[in-house]
Amino acid sequence: MSSEFEQNLEKYVEVILKVGLNLQKGQRLLVGIADIGTPLLELAPLVGLITKRAYQMGAKFVEVIWDDPQLYLIRFQYAPRGSFEEFPTWISDAYLEFAEKGDAILLLYADIPDLFIDQDLELIAIRRKTEAKHFKPFNDLRSKNAMNLTIVTAPVDGWTDKIFPHLLPDNPLPVEVVIEDFSLTFSKGRVAKATAKKGEKMLNKKLEIDEDMSRLGEIALVPHSSPISQSGIHFYNRLIDENASCHIALGRG
Repeated sequence: MSSEFEQNLEKYVEVILKVGLNLQKGQRLLVGIADIGTPLLELAPLVGLITKRAYQMGAKFVEVIWDDPQLYLIRFQYAPRGSFEEFPTWISDAYLEFAEKGDAILLLYADIPDLFIDQDLELIAIRRKTEAKHFKPFNDLRSKNAMNLTIVTAPVDGWTDKIFPHLLPDNPLPVEVVIEDFSLTFSKGRVAKATAKKGEKMLNKKLEIDEDMSRLGEIALVPHSSPISQSGIHFYNRLIDENASCHIALGRG
C-alpha cells in the first residue's frame, strides 16, 4: 500500500494534468523548466509520475528537457566572459515546435534561493537576454494563449533548507534579501526609472532582459486573508509568494 505522501503526490499530478494543463487525448506533452534555477533532476520522481499519468490519459508522446542549475553555476564561474551569447537553439526550437502544433507544455519551477547570488550580474543578464531573444517566437505564441501551458512548483533541498531552517540539525542558513525598498517610475507605459536601497543594479539588469520587461505585465489584488499570507512565511518562490499580497509583475507577468 502506498504511503499518504505518495497518494497526495498522485493527487497533485492529477490536478496538474487535468485542471492546470487540461491535457487532451492525442496531444503531445513537453516537460521543461520555468527558470534556470530549477533542479529538474531532483524532481525526477515527480516527472516520472507526470509522464506515466499523461500516457494513461491518452497523451501521444511525452518529452522531457532535463536541466541542472549546477551546470549554469559552473558556467558563470568558469566559462569565457565572451561566450554568454552562445545558446543551444535546439531547446527553443523544441518549445516552438510543440507550441505551433498545439501541444501541451508543462514547466516546473523550483528555485534554489541564493544559488547565483555571488555570480557576476552582467553575465547572468547576458545569458537571460540571449535566452529571451531565442525564445521570442515561442513567447509570442504563449502570450496569445496558442497552446495549453501551465507552471507548477515543488519543494527541493536548497529551498526547504532556506524556508524551514529550524528543521536543520544545526547551522541554519541566513536569510538573504536580494532587492528591497525599490521604486519604479512609469512613463508612456514603461519603467523609466528604477531605484532600490539594496539590489538596484540587479533590478536594472532585469529590466534590460528584453524590450517587454519594462512594461507592466500584471496587476493582482490578493486579500490579506489568503492562506499564504496568513502563514506568515516568505517562501522565496514567486509562484507561492505572489499569493500573499497585492502585487504587480513586469514583462509577461
